[in-house]
Amino acid sequence: MASLQRLTVREARDEPGVVRSAAAALGVPHDEVLALLDPAARRLRELLRLRSSPFMVSASGSLRVDGIAGLVRLSPDLELQIAPKFLDPDDPGWQEDFFLLAVFSRTGRVLPREHIRAGHGRRGDLATLVGQTLVQLFWESHRRPVRSYRTREVQEFAYEGDVDPIDLFVPPPDGWPQRVLQLRRDNEHNAVLAGAVRALLPEVRDSETRRQLLRVGQAIGHQPPVTSLRPVRLPSRYRQWQVAYDLSLQVLRGFGVQFQEEHLLTPGFVLRTWETWQALVEAALRTGMPAEVLGQQPYRLGDRSTSPLDVTPDVVIVVNGTPVLVVDAKYRTREGTRPSMAADDIYETLAFMRATGTTSAVLLYPRPSDVGPVLPVGSVELFEQVDVGAERIVALAVECRGISATDGYGHFASRLSSAVQEHTV
Repeated sequence: MASLQRLTVREARDEPGVVRSAAAALGVPHDEVLALLDPAARRLRELLRLRSSPFMVSASGSLRVDGIAGLVRLSPDLELQIAPKFLDPDDPGWQEDFFLLAVFSRTGRVLPREHIRAGHGRRGDLATLVGQTLVQLFWESHRRPVRSYRTREVQEFAYEGDVDPIDLFVPPPDGWPQRVLQLRRDNEHNAVLAGAVRALLPEVRDSETRRQLLRVGQAIGHQPPVTSLRPVRLPSRYRQWQVAYDLSLQVLRGFGVQFQEEHLLTPGFVLRTWETWQALVEAALRTGMPAEVLGQQPYRLGDRSTSPLDVTPDVVIVVNGTPVLVVDAKYRTREGTRPSMAADDIYETLAFMRATGTTSAVLLYPRPSDVGPVLPVGSVELFEQVDVGAERIVALAVECRGISATDGYGHFASRLSSAVQEHTV
């Protein structure tokens, strides 16, 4: 792992000299780096169902990444680390924030601070952060291991059930063959945990974390091969293992960081930023709003020639059964000297308001990390307001940095919901 080179860029920004830096780090020509980016872009488009390539390379060698964030392995020797535009890669804690969002986007769970091993992201190694978190989750629950009943063929002198009297006098040399039902630790659930440990070991750079992962692997013991990567809910008596199981499953499904050149797979640890932002906004409003929050509900705007014309806002706030506010999560502002709402977003929001019968709407954007000092997580800044007759649309930029801090998600949900509540009429 010592020869692995890493380049860090920020989403939605032209990063000059990236191709040149990669070529110098690998000791290869400029064209070979471009040859690595092209197939990676195609694989990402397929895996994440992107409409266009996430990579744009200019003639001068600058690289722009749009729509995704995470860790992309371009080759066995080179990986590209992409920070979402609302996190600062120069911030020592940005990887903890990203990790929380990545787990949330895959599992719908928000890991509490004590489960995210802060400090290891400062070493620039997301795999180490995943490994340390998995180690922490394992040892929290190891005193009550996941066990299940399995039928086994054994030969023992301790016999269970009825015995033929003749066999009592002439026992086989190795004991009586019999089928017994045993409560054992080798099962499909522990197999997923063991598989995740094996997948992380070659990727983790920190020697102490590797040692701890090896210890976890020894504690889990020998397990059968993993036969399914479908999410399952563990039995209620083992629910304390659910978070560790979900994280392990995501590692095996590609959320981890393996590069399998023969299969042309990119690592996981990559997410679609707009989709993650949309899900985070809806979850935060459900957590913090006192009113009813309806997500992704269709409303009748009008009629086509042969069918109804429906529109679907991200969130509608409802009071006493009546829609009072449209909330839509947006990721991209109109480019210019000042951020502003794109015209298409304004037209779409007006349609949402007409369909729901409301006169107020809030568009929520993640606050870019390069616009100013860090604000308390969940704080908002109003950057534009549009009035069309009696209808009003406001655009708010929401601070995301620090969401992995102690009760960071709770503060994010509370402050965001309070800001949205002010526009409820």
